[in-house]
Amino acid sequence: MLKFRACHDHWVKGMSWQDTGIYDFLLYLISYRGKPVDGGCQTKADLIARYDKLDAVFETIQRDGRFKTKQELGENAFRGRGCIYVHIGPQGEVFWGQGAQHRFSIAHILNLPFPAMLGMTHITGIPALKMLRREAQLLRGVEEIPVENR
Repeated sequence: MLKFRACHDHWVKGMSWQDTGIYDFLLYLISYRGKPVDGGCQTKADLIARYDKLDAVFETIQRDGRFKTKQELGENAFRGRGCIYVHIGPQGEVFWGQGAQHRFSIAHILNLPFPAMLGMTHITGIPALKMLRREAQLLRGVEEIPVENR
């Protein structure tokens, strides 16, 4: 949850990315694991550029009041790229997956619905899928439920 906390501290509390501790943490991970993090970042300069880009994404989503649709993302939307991976747990609880911390943080901070792609579902959570799909359709204003989702 460090990335979520850093995003909150930066975008809500106004702290610099440096002061959130995210750069130090990620530089430690790079050193410890011996490989890039956060989409290929290997140096502090890479991290600064990455988080500057995240600021631009945040500002765009805040200005537009929504995330881009799959059609707007075009080829970048292949296999859910740009979506937040969500998983369904044993009791039907929803939780987000690895690689979605920044987008989930933006959605949470701005209180916006977000594009999601289903990742893993625990076998005992499968019955919850129909209910979750129905909730999503209601949020989108879909009146009729497709036959395969009934």
